[in-house]
Amino acid sequence: MPPSFTHLSITPDPLSPPKLPHNTAWGSQLTFAGIVRGHENGTPIKGINYHVYLSLAKATIDKIAENGRAKFEPHGLWIEHRFNFVPAGEPSLYIAIGTPHSKEGNDILTWYLQTVKSTLPVWKEIVP
Repeated sequence: MPPSFTHLSITPDPLSPPKLPHNTAWGSQLTFAGIVRGHENGTPIKGINYHVYLSLAKATIDKIAENGRAKFEPHGLWIEHRFNFVPAGEPSLYIAIGTPHSKEGNDILTWYLQTVKSTLPVWKEIVP
């Protein structure tokens, strides 16, 4: 079984692309980047101000990772979510997965994305 790797962060700082460590057991490394669009419902925006309940968000992201580890085969995991103002065109979320095979990686990545979006206590305020 490949060893797992976990990086979890909720930060006000600009995000950089994930850097999963080299692992010869992983034949697949998949990355999702959630980029702030320059429009919301057809109206131009400057960005999004993300509000977060930080202590709860940190506990929640840890629980998401714990649940993912229990649900899926060993995998590399990188989740970073930015809060405060994020200008249009910049990432607010990165999720990266390292797995032996792409099919499992896609399933795992989709699960983490849906779970983060539905449970992490982060709220969006559109900045016109």
